[in-house]
Amino acid sequence: MPKTKVKSDQNFKLFLNTRRHLLLAIVMIWATVALIFFAIKPQLSPILKLRSNLETERKQYLELTKKIQDLNNIKVSDQFLKKDKVDEVLPSHKPISELLFNLYQTMNSSNTNITALSINPGEIASESANVLIESSAQASQNPTKKNNKKYGILAMDLTVIGSEPEVDQFLDLVERISPLTSIVELSIKLKTNRDDTKVTEAQLLLNTYYYTQVITTRVEEELPSIGEAELKVFDTVQKFTPSEFKKPDTLEGANIEDLFGIKGFEF
Repeated sequence: MPKTKVKSDQNFKLFLNTRRHLLLAIVMIWATVALIFFAIKPQLSPILKLRSNLETERKQYLELTKKIQDLNNIKVSDQFLKKDKVDEVLPSHKPISELLFNLYQTMNSSNTNITALSINPGEIASESANVLIESSAQASQNPTKKNNKKYGILAMDLTVIGSEPEVDQFLDLVERISPLTSIVELSIKLKTNRDDTKVTEAQLLLNTYYYTQVITTRVEEELPSIGEAELKVFDTVQKFTPSEFKKPDTLEGANIEDLFGIKGFEF
C-alpha cells in the first residue's frame, strides 16, 4: 500500500476523532432544519393562498368602492335627472298605448283627422321580455359577446287629412312625439271634398323605436363616460313634445275606446 494513502486514512481518522462533536452538531442542525421545514410546509401553503386571496379581495373592494362613488355621483348629475324623459322617448317595451295616445294629441294639436290606421304590434309583452331574458342569459354566459340588435321597430300605416298647413304641422309634430317616431314613407295628394273644398291627404309609414338591450357592466370595468355627443343627445331629447300619457294602474273594461273615430277600426 502506498504511503500517501496510509497517511490520508490516518489524517481522516484523526479529523473524525478530533471533530466528532462538531460533525454531530452540524448533522443535528440540518436534521432540525429539515424537520422544521417539513412540519411548516403544509401550514405555509394555505397561508400563502390566503394572502393571495386577500390581495384579490382587497383589489375588488377598492374597485367596488370606486364604482359606488361613481354611481353616487351619477345620481346627482343633470343627466340622471333627465332619465325619465329618456325612458319616455326610447322606452324598453313596445309603446303601443303611448304611441296611440300621443298621435291623438298630435292630431288635435294640428287640427287634422286620421282617417285610416293600421298597426300590427304582435305580442305586446312577450317579445321585449324575451329579448331581455335572452340578452341577460348571453351576457352571463359570455360577458364579452355583445348583442347587435339594440332596438326594436313598431311599424304603423296611417292616413291623415286636413288643409295643407295643418298636414304640414302634423308631419312636423309627429317626428317630435315620444316614443321616438320617424316618417319612413310619405305620399301626399290633393283631394276635393263633396263641398268642393280642397284638402291635403298624406299617407304615412311610421317607425317607432324601443330599446331592446340590457345594460351590463363588470366590476373591473369603468362606467361609460358621457361625452359631448351624449350631451347633445340629452339636449335633443328634452325638446321632444311632452306627453300627457299616464300609464293606468287599474284594470278597466274590455271595451277599447277608438281615439280617432275611424269606422271599422279594430285593435
